[in-house]
Amino acid sequence: MHHCVLNLDTTLRNVARMVRLGGHFMMMEPNDDFVLSAVRRTWYRKGRWFEADTEAALKYDEIAVRAEPYFALERVHYFGESAFYLILNSLITCGPRRAKPALSPMLSPIESIYNKLSGRAPFAVWRRTDAAA
Repeated sequence: MHHCVLNLDTTLRNVARMVRLGGHFMMMEPNDDFVLSAVRRTWYRKGRWFEADTEAALKYDEIAVRAEPYFALERVHYFGESAFYLILNSLITCGPRRAKPALSPMLSPIESIYNKLSGRAPFAVWRRTDAAA
C-alpha cells in the first residue's frame, strides 16, 4: 500500500473486493512512526529505486481508520527496526551484501528486545467484514 499513497481509499476498496467475506488480508507496511522515518524519506527522494511522489511510509492508525469499512483488525505485530532495514532490506540502505553476516548477530538480539517495547505495528492481519465493497 505504500506504493499507492496517492489513493489509499481506492486501494483498500480494491483489496476488499479481492478478499472474500470472512477472508484475511495480511499487511506489512513501512511505518512512518519509525524513529528513522526522516532517513527513509530521504532515500525515497534520492534513491533510484523509489518514486517519492507515489511512495511513502504510512501511519498505522491512519490505515486502520481507512480500512474500517471493509476489515476488522484481528492482530497486530511489530517488527522491523535496524536489523530489518540493514539486513533484510539492504536495497534500501544500499549496504554491501558481505556486511550482512557481521551485522546480523549484533543487530538481531537488539531488535528482538526493541520489538517487545514498541507499540507501533507495521504488520497486521485483517478479517474481511463488509459484503458490499
